[in-house]
This record gives sequence, structure tokens and C-alpha cells, in this order.
Amino acid sequence: MSRIISVHAFKGGSGKTTITANLAARLAAGGSRVGIIDADFRAPGMRVLLGLPAPRPQRTLNHYLWHEAELEEVIYPAPMDNLPGQIILIPASGTLEDIRRMSKEGYDTGLLHNGIKALTTQERLDFLLVDTQPGVEENTLLMAVSSDLLLITACPDYQDLNGTRLLMQAIYRLAEPQIALLVNKTSPTSQPERLRKIAREHLDLDILSILPLADAIIEKAGRSLFVLEHPDHPWSQAIDDLAEHLLALRA
Repeated sequence: MSRIISVHAFKGGSGKTTITANLAARLAAGGSRVGIIDADFRAPGMRVLLGLPAPRPQRTLNHYLWHEAELEEVIYPAPMDNLPGQIILIPASGTLEDIRRMSKEGYDTGLLHNGIKALTTQERLDFLLVDTQPGVEENTLLMAVSSDLLLITACPDYQDLNGTRLLMQAIYRLAEPQIALLVNKTSPTSQPERLRKIAREHLDLDILSILPLADAIIEKAGRSLFVLEHPDHPWSQAIDDLAEHLLALRA
């Protein structure tokens, strides 16, 4: 049975896309068949992380949601032949024209929900990860709360945590999904128990994973999958633990 995991954040910069891509790679390295939907229409970046070359893809999630392409036309295998499993991607368009058009026209939300269901069945996926558009826009949240698990990413600073509190208010007005918090970019002096206490008291959430700030990831500038190149790094080990948690959910 496929598990649908949405990865969301109050604002950009929390590492949502990087975590999603590396989590998919870790699951695929363990033999899982993983799909990714890049639904961050304002700042799509998954294609680059997964190594799909330009000018591909020519047909994207945008075109499917505008009724201009069939679902099968917007599915792209990631070029990772050395992994036991597989990653497929439905990318968002990265052209300026399509980004502006999506912002202006929106999309068919029902078609997106139907596409998610069809993709898990047609492609026989073990996991489908949805990289969402950050913020509190209702259509995005309705998609996110319909997932089997909603992962919220945040950085350990006041602005981000306060924004996450507002995000939780918006989510609970729609539904009460299964939610877990990922705190990313923590400093060596961060106190895990203090972060967990803040999350419980102010967000009513338990922290599933605490990921350290990794300069090496910043140096990669979003051009590769860190967990595959540096599997022994503490950040990669945190992703490994997260992947094991998801595998346990599917068992």
C-alpha cells in the first residue's frame, strides 16, 4: 500500500525541497519505488536536485493541471540507475511565463487530487512525496492534510516557529491530520530538549527529527543529493532515521 507524504512549511528557506529530495533518495537506496510531485509552483527546484537535464521537462505538472497534458506525459524517471529502487518525478514548470500564469490563473484542485491517486496506483509506488508550496493558501493545505502524513519543516528561529504556529492554526481549521515536525538547520549549540519543549508548548507538536546546519549542503547549492555523496554526515544520518520511520509506517 502506497503512503502519501506531504512536506510543507510556513515559508521558504527551511530546507523543505532539499529534505524531500534526499529523503526520496534514501528510500530508493533501500529499494523503495518513490514518486515525487513538485507542487511548489512559485519556486520549483526539484528537477535540478534530481539531475534532470534542461531543457527537459517540456511538459510539467502545470500543463497537466491546466488540462494541456495527460498524466503519463509529465512523469520523468530520475537518472539514478545505481539505486536498488527508483525515483520518478512530476516536476513543476520553471519558466517565468508558467510561474506567473499559475499565480494568476491557479489550477484544477480536483485534478491534482485525482492525479495523486492515479500516480500511486499506475506506478506501483511505495511512497509518494509531495513538495508543497509554502504558506497558508487553502488549496495547498487541503492537498497537504489529505496525505497519510504531513511533515512540517521549520528552522529554530523565532520568526519561523511563530509562523509555524500560525500555519498550525490554519491546518486545524481544515482537518486534524497526522503531523510531525522537522527542525532543520540547527546549530551545534542547539539544545534538543529545549527545542522539543518549545514545539510541545507552542505548537502542540512532537519533533520527529532534528537536522543540523550543514555547510557542505549549502556549498552544493542544491545541485546534488547530499545523502548519496555523504552518507556518514550527521545530516544524512538524520535523514536515514526519518526514512526508517516512514518505512515503519508502511510495514
